[in-house]
Amino acid sequence: MIRRVILLTTLLGSCFAAQAVELNYKTECIGSYTVNLPDNLEVALYPTAQYLQPKSEYPVYFADGKWAILSAFNYNRNDLSITANWDNNELIDAKKQLIDSSKKVKIDNPDESVELWEKPNSFGFFAKSGSFVTFVEGKKIYSFFSSKRYQGEERDFDFYKQNTEAIINGFSTRELFEVPQTAGKCIPYGFVAGNDPTTPLNLTVSFRLNDHPDIVISFSENTR
Repeated sequence: MIRRVILLTTLLGSCFAAQAVELNYKTECIGSYTVNLPDNLEVALYPTAQYLQPKSEYPVYFADGKWAILSAFNYNRNDLSITANWDNNELIDAKKQLIDSSKKVKIDNPDESVELWEKPNSFGFFAKSGSFVTFVEGKKIYSFFSSKRYQGEERDFDFYKQNTEAIINGFSTRELFEVPQTAGKCIPYGFVAGNDPTTPLNLTVSFRLNDHPDIVISFSENTR
């Protein structure tokens, strides 16, 4: 169920009233909520230049390199990275590197059950110790990575298989201000369908006005 929030619209309108800025509002969804926001927004995402570099965190930035310090994307205990737009040649190269990286996991772990899959726009692996689900859609890359089990003391193959299948079957892309009419969770430029209201979510999405990049608005939902 997606719930509606109007607080940010009220606050933002108050901020700009004195400046006589005309704002047009549209409805965006964030996690389980919808909120009215100005239609000339930029969303902070993962920078393409850093995406293939080793990382332990998933920080996100605006296009000019300003760090969106509050932003965090975690869906159902999966660290989630959503990139900015790639150019065509870089996207092809990044996709190849990610597919090769998944295959290397299987090669490097011959004694562990590692299952790979590769479809035109999705690929990755699941194993006893973790899963990695990647979608290449449009000009963006969406990756879900999990290596911790929270529903018991032992990590196991079936747990990560179910996690992977649920994401693959539920994921779809969307445009900004395109609000799905089915149950699930909205992420920036994406949606994961599902009717389990207890799905853990730690999501903070940061926006800023294109005409006023000095003002950053962040919206959070944390059900972990």
